[in-house]
Amino acid sequence: SKAFDAAAKHLEKLLKTCKEPDLRERALYRLGWCTSDPGNASASAKAFEQLLSESPDSSLAASAAFQAGEARLQMKEFAPAYQHYVKAVAIERKATLTEQSLLRLGETQGLTERWAESEKTYTEFTKAFPSSELIRRVYFGLGWARENTRKYDRAIEAYLLVIAKGIKDVTEAR
Repeated sequence: SKAFDAAAKHLEKLLKTCKEPDLRERALYRLGWCTSDPGNASASAKAFEQLLSESPDSSLAASAAFQAGEARLQMKEFAPAYQHYVKAVAIERKATLTEQSLLRLGETQGLTERWAESEKTYTEFTKAFPSSELIRRVYFGLGWARENTRKYDRAIEAYLLVIAKGIKDVTEAR
């Protein structure tokens, strides 16, 4: 959108001269969001990563790490995305962000063939957030991790939990 592009240009100009840490971190965070459309994931990732580099203890760090992971995932850069989700989970600022971060951590662990870690992350999620809206995706990931570690009976158990409620959607179709 033109409004986001204009805002991004103003923020980039501000960042060239701004020295105040608090203002810089807010500007970098907003720049990351202004550039977060799918065609500009690289710029978004760089803004969030710069915020993390300059202000690792920021109250925005968990969200910035998650969003940097999302941008890297869009670019199919799974290993950097994985590192960002590890960071987001470790920070644990908000419960909803933790759910999303744990899900994405499990997914990127699978995409980088860290199957045992992926199974552990998904299992942790099922214990911490058993009634989450994301639980069926988690069960699918858990099945995928178990399948790839040749735990076929346990994989089937997880896949059955995905389809147990009979919800017809992409997760069940997979």
